[in-house]
Amino acid sequence: MGSRIMRVQPTRPRCRTCAARILLTDMRHDQACDRVRTRSGILVACFCALLLLACRITDKGNAETWAIGSIVAVHAAEDRFHSLSGRYGTLGELGSAEGNFIGRDLAEGSSHGYYFVVSVTKAGYVVHANPYPWAEGARRSFYSDETRVIWQNWSGQSASSRDKRLR
Repeated sequence: MGSRIMRVQPTRPRCRTCAARILLTDMRHDQACDRVRTRSGILVACFCALLLLACRITDKGNAETWAIGSIVAVHAAEDRFHSLSGRYGTLGELGSAEGNFIGRDLAEGSSHGYYFVVSVTKAGYVVHANPYPWAEGARRSFYSDETRVIWQNWSGQSASSRDKRLR
């Protein structure tokens, strides 16, 4: 039996950016990928700067934005809780160690300048969000239920389904 000599093809290195196999002498490809990487970094930096600027401009409504987001989070948590248990849950049940569908502060009934109450009804659930009296930027109260429609009240009273819908 003769010995076989196996010829091993050298593997070409991969580009650091796009993982394409390149020749060691192919500097044009590497330079093009470096330009793409630099441009991407500049775009990300610009986006972050614009995002921070937008947050500073809308800081007055920040508490209300958090309240609306928390109501949406309660809706998602109620959906998951209902699919697992066949019923809707209170804030304490949604934030319990078994469920852990919402954050601890929301499960305790307050978050970002608002008091939250979830009441379970025969047909579903009701969410009330009322601002702290001293909360800066929190002027409206909100109401929602299993229909996911959010109503708002500007008069300082607790919102209900008879108030104006949030768009």
